Amino acid sequence: MVGQTVEHERSNLWVAVSGDDLVGKLFARIDEELTTVYLGAMWVAPDARGAGIGGRLMQAAEAWGEDRGVTRYELWVTEANQAAVRFYESLGYVPTDDIQMLREGSELVVRKLQRAI
Repeated sequence: MVGQTVEHERSNLWVAVSGDDLVGKLFARIDEELTTVYLGAMWVAPDARGAGIGGRLMQAAEAWGEDRGVTRYELWVTEANQAAVRFYESLGYVPTDDIQMLREGSELVVRKLQRAI
């Protein structure tokens, strides 16, 4: 089950639970211009992957953004995580030219993906 747990005027956090177990989460924040939703902190428990939880979390966040009139969604994904890249691309997200290191000292590269409404 995907349920909304915390909502603010321009941000929200959804969690997915199975029984008493947290099996997924996703955070979203709308920019100050109220045009773009930034998605982040997406996670699905390894033993729950492939069951559609990630898709339901994304649907909840996108519906929330559309209800608020946004025109674009953006997220960052680690390029080496091809399963995540394919997942987001299957939802209509396209890579941009924006890349950066995951964090200082890391060898992992992240790329911005976006989807316009």
